[in-house]
Amino acid sequence: MNDIDFYNGMERNREFDAKRQAQADYAYTKELKRLQNDHPTPTNNPTMLPDIYARLEALEHRIEKLEGMITRSPFVVVNNENVSAMTAITLSDDQFKKFMSNLI
Repeated sequence: MNDIDFYNGMERNREFDAKRQAQADYAYTKELKRLQNDHPTPTNNPTMLPDIYARLEALEHRIEKLEGMITRSPFVVVNNENVSAMTAITLSDDQFKKFMSNLI
C-alpha cells in the first residue's frame, strides 16, 4: 500500500461519514417537524394567538368578577372543621340558591 491508497481510503471514509450524518440530520428534522405538528405552539401557529389571548382575558374577567363578589358578599361559606366561630352562619334555601347563582 502506498500513500495514494491511504488517501483514497480516507476519502471513502469521509464520504461514508458525510452520508451517515446527512441521514441522521434528515431523520432528526423529520421527527422534529412531526412532533411540532402534533403539539402546535403559538410560535409555529400564529393563528392561535388571538384565541389564546381572548380566553385569557375572559378568565381574568371572571376572576375579577368573583373577587368582587367575595369581598362584597354578606355571608361566608367555610368547609373546614378546624375553623371555629362565635356565631354559626346558616343560609336559607333561597339565600343559598342566590349565592350559588352569583358564583356561577
